[in-house]
Amino acid sequence: MTLRDFGFGKRSLEGKVTEEANALVQEVLSQNGQPFDLKIMMQNAVSNVICSIVFGDRFEYGDPDFMRLIRLLNAFVEAKPTVHDLLTMIHPLFRHLRHIGASREGKSVKMIRALQEFCGEQIEEHRVSFDANDIRDFIDAFLLEQQRAEDEQAKEKYTDRELQEILVDLFLAGTETTATTTRWALLYLMLNPDVHQEIDSVLGQSAPSYSQQNLLPYTAATLAEAMRMKPIVPIVVRAPSRDTTLNGYNIPQEAGIMV
Repeated sequence: MTLRDFGFGKRSLEGKVTEEANALVQEVLSQNGQPFDLKIMMQNAVSNVICSIVFGDRFEYGDPDFMRLIRLLNAFVEAKPTVHDLLTMIHPLFRHLRHIGASREGKSVKMIRALQEFCGEQIEEHRVSFDANDIRDFIDAFLLEQQRAEDEQAKEKYTDRELQEILVDLFLAGTETTATTTRWALLYLMLNPDVHQEIDSVLGQSAPSYSQQNLLPYTAATLAEAMRMKPIVPIVVRAPSRDTTLNGYNIPQEAGIMV
């Protein structure tokens, strides 16, 4: 079982993205030309794409459960992760350094537990309506693997807690990052309207699709440049492909390096 079976890295994701993009456009048009903050709208759209993959369907933006999810995601971001939190995201080894930033760690952990509780409710709803012959989404696929698990090692791998943590990771890693980068890209596009010319000449009024990417090299380069200027993850652990020496320091192959 992999995420590729539910839209990640496959064209089946295109329909989910297109549906949500249309909903986002309608939400923007409903503002009737008045100034508005795109942040929440973009978060809604990105979160809903993830929801459609893991929960099996998208939410209406005003749905109470969906609004609760968005509030929890925003609360986690606004909790301002401590040095300990950031280091833990970089490498699991730093989880052992609990004494760093302990005063603020509690709020971030509290938000994560609330998100796990939300996902746990979705899991229980899926379990009630689960049909092994009709796998609707990622949760169903995970529940199916739970049923198939025979030995203790497999059962320990496919636990509800593990599923909750996977779902929370998907939302935390995929919502704010994607939404913020997309907003930056939109800002650059507004400031540089000439970039639209390729889209207008190639697509006209037709809806874009993944199959047309090769026809839009300038647009693809523009998006890549936006992600370079405002990267999702500015700090990445890298590793050398072979043993090397830098400024007198011996660096072994595949050693973790923070640049």
